[in-house]
Amino acid sequence: MNTRFFTVTTFTLCVFGAPLAIAEEMQPGQYASVNVVEMANGEMKTFQERQCITAKDIADGLTKVGIENDGACNAQNLVKANGKITYRLVCEADGKKQLADVVGTYTANSYEFSIKAASPGPEHKSISLTGRRIGACP
Repeated sequence: MNTRFFTVTTFTLCVFGAPLAIAEEMQPGQYASVNVVEMANGEMKTFQERQCITAKDIADGLTKVGIENDGACNAQNLVKANGKITYRLVCEADGKKQLADVVGTYTANSYEFSIKAASPGPEHKSISLTGRRIGACP
C-alpha cells in the first residue's frame, strides 16, 4: 500500500471530514404528492395528486412538477445541482404576467418544492409540494 496516499487521505478525512455525498439523480416514475396552497386571502387548501415524471422532466430541471403543462409557464435562471433546484417561474395568462420563485430539493425517490409568488395579483401566495415515487408510470 502506498503510505503517502494513505497519510494524505487520512489527514484529509480528519481535517475536512468525510467526503461530500454526491446527490443521486431523481428516478423517473409515478410520484404521489401532497400539495398545500396558501391562498391570497389566507385560506389553506391541501390536495393530493399523482404525476408521471419522465427522464426528460428530470433533465429539464423538474420545472413542470406541480404545474399545468399547458405551456403558459416557463422557467428562468434554472440552477440544478447536488439535489437542489432553484428557478423563477414566469407565467402568462389573460395578458398578465405572474412571477414565482421556486426552491426545491430532491433525492432518487422524492422531492420537496416551495413556490412563492413574486408578483402581485395571483390567487395564491405560496404552494408547497412534497412527493415520493410510488412506482413506474402507467
